[in-house]
Amino acid sequence: MDGSTRNVLAECERELRELRKAMGCTPERLVECPELMNVLQNSTGPGRSRTIQACIDALTDFVKRISDTKYREPLLVALHLDPVHEGDTLARRRGSYVAALRSSRSPLAADVRTIERRENRAIKAAVRLLLENREPADGGKLALAHAAGPSFSKDLAIEAISHVCRFSDTGAIVEQEVTRWVRAVVPLADPRILVANRYLAESRPGVLRMENLYGCRVIDQVEDPGGSILATVEILQQLRPEDGIYPFSCRLLIDSRIRSQPVLRWRPPFHHPKRIEFKLLFEPEMVPIRAWWFGATLDIEGQLEPARSEGRHLKLLHDGRYLYKVFDEQQLMPNHYYGIAWVWES
Repeated sequence: MDGSTRNVLAECERELRELRKAMGCTPERLVECPELMNVLQNSTGPGRSRTIQACIDALTDFVKRISDTKYREPLLVALHLDPVHEGDTLARRRGSYVAALRSSRSPLAADVRTIERRENRAIKAAVRLLLENREPADGGKLALAHAAGPSFSKDLAIEAISHVCRFSDTGAIVEQEVTRWVRAVVPLADPRILVANRYLAESRPGVLRMENLYGCRVIDQVEDPGGSILATVEILQQLRPEDGIYPFSCRLLIDSRIRSQPVLRWRPPFHHPKRIEFKLLFEPEMVPIRAWWFGATLDIEGQLEPARSEGRHLKLLHDGRYLYKVFDEQQLMPNHYYGIAWVWES
């Protein structure tokens, strides 16, 4: 195993350990694991789909190839790939699995710490299976470059991002405009960015559609059965580091009348941004009664209303029709979710 392969191995293991946290292996969380995505796309085989759902299916398949049940089952549970053990946190899924083993008096019964060690061992096994199965390139060597087709590139750093969300009179998000300011971190940076979106309130095909506004074009968007989309956005210039900042904007259209879950969040994918901005616009028929901002390591943490003494509640502008929050560079930390949550009037 050469040094490059060892680096890929270590990064995939790290990303897989992160992926099991929070909601587990969802489309929007998997896309935040670029090295793992790259390996999964290369493992799907020539002529096969390389969509986000195909990558999830491939990951499930490789975990299921682990021969020892003692290691295979805990990792499927941790990644939220076992439908028997549900839960929106890793602790809940592990707890469900541990309780099931104990109630069945299984010889595999163990405490949570032991289950975690088994997951870690399974992660190492699954990643090795993935690397062994990648398509050969360059005379049979492992392909270490980005996969063909849509790929999550580390070439463009997001310096700042702005989200403007408009809600309907039923409380459904009807559109979200996202403007990004990016810069190249390598010469002749890959101009493509992969963007994942999911509407939490409604899971069906056709609920989401993305379109370009300026400075870019949407060259591809694929949808999974639950209505999540993975879009490939290409900026209109191939940047070099000396070119500085490049702004571009897209619009996400949401076809729904179902009231949204009261949270909007974003997690920086790689590079440390300097500014994150949220603007939420509501109709007078459906406005928040309280709102707060958050920065949290787990996305569900942000939905827990803080005490007033923490100073994180937001002023309801224009009789509740407008919420606004800017996170500056001093507030931002790696691997955190940032956003606004609120309480709807019953």
